[in-house]
Amino acid sequence: MNPLVKKEADGHANTALTDIKQKIVDSATVLFAEKSYEGASVRDIASHCGVNIAMISYYFGGKEGLYLECIANFARGRGEIIQKILTPVQNAEEFKMRLKLFFESMMSLYACDKHLLRIIMREAQTERGEEFHKKVMTHMHPVFLQVQNYYEIAIENKVLKKGTHAQYLATMTMAVMSHPCMMEKAMVASCGISIENSEFQADYIKQICDTFFSGVLI
Repeated sequence: MNPLVKKEADGHANTALTDIKQKIVDSATVLFAEKSYEGASVRDIASHCGVNIAMISYYFGGKEGLYLECIANFARGRGEIIQKILTPVQNAEEFKMRLKLFFESMMSLYACDKHLLRIIMREAQTERGEEFHKKVMTHMHPVFLQVQNYYEIAIENKVLKKGTHAQYLATMTMAVMSHPCMMEKAMVASCGISIENSEFQADYIKQICDTFFSGVLI
């Protein structure tokens, strides 16, 4: 076979394999979110995405590997955005601009990717074996550290008040961003507001920023 033709054929084959793997991950994400890790079977996932059940073992080594890949998929997307937005700042105006952009980006992602967030929220509240939890945190902890590092540098550069605790601030940041998604059903039932509502997103982010900026900026 002509080397150029072979290279193109190999490229198409690799793309097809990537598409199949992503299709499995997407289906698994929906079912893990709806049924939990324990409730969603490998057979359910294979049926949902229309692939042979053996492909899940082939690509991911089984249900645990697939579940961890769903979480890794969540972490990669957030990590890439954080890396681009939360770069070191030297002054208060840049700090506010970047943090607001971070909140807007995360809120938008959460609104269109609720299944992954539900998996993460459930995982944070579920008692599992220590080894399993460590595997999950291998993917999630670096994302948290990126946010924490943003605050640490801002503190070092005297952008934030002395005594501000970067780790606690990062914890609060992740909490206030995920809370509307956790409480969406209650929000819809009580006041008819969904996290997908752009006006709600803008108002919520403004409130977060006003609170954060007045509390930590010098």
